[in-house]
Amino acid sequence: MLGTGFWGFPKAKGAGLVINARSENVGKIWFWRDTVHCWIPVTSWIEYLVDGKKNIPKEISLPSGEPFLLAGVCGTTVTGARRWAMQMQDAPEHLAHFCDRMPLAYGF
Repeated sequence: MLGTGFWGFPKAKGAGLVINARSENVGKIWFWRDTVHCWIPVTSWIEYLVDGKKNIPKEISLPSGEPFLLAGVCGTTVTGARRWAMQMQDAPEHLAHFCDRMPLAYGF
């Protein structure tokens, strides 16, 4: 099914959104039990480099600029809103200087 939705699931307690899901926890913890796997088409994602007290955004994309897919989890909240979150994995060694975790990408 193709569709749109909102990025992030409301936190179980308190304000804010859960925007990322650890790929190793999807299907194992209660928070993600009513979600399904999905693909999220993108042309890039943003990682933040820490420079002292500053977070500097760094866009990660294919050199060609072509779209690729990120693994995600999708679901519907109690209010009926469609929601999604990116599945995250450990970053490979060549990206470790940017981040310790990154989206689970296909075709990247």
